[in-house]
Amino acid sequence: MPIVSQACLAIWQYNYPMSIASRIRSFREARGWSQAELSRRAKVHLSSLSRWERGERSRISLTEFVKLADALGVSLDDLLGRSTAPPAAEVAVRGVLEELSAVEEHTARARQRLEHLAG
Repeated sequence: MPIVSQACLAIWQYNYPMSIASRIRSFREARGWSQAELSRRAKVHLSSLSRWERGERSRISLTEFVKLADALGVSLDDLLGRSTAPPAAEVAVRGVLEELSAVEEHTARARQRLEHLAG
């Protein structure tokens, strides 16, 4: 999802509170992850995650909730909707910064190779 779209979505979500199910999905999508990727990172069953995001399973153990928050890089308050800042926007910005860092590292390695070849 383009960064502008992520920012617009985050602003809308901040102004119109969501369910926990919607917040889990929003944070996952802001990271650009599939359900399978979040399931793997959080070490929770994919079927459980899918049901949580659809709102079909309302009970999430504290352990599972902490695993989700840790994997997504957000606080429990963010997942509960108790934070004061638009959390999805923060996650999107963190993701963009991580991508920029990777691009910078790649560029530096390429520059070193070119300098070595130019000798």
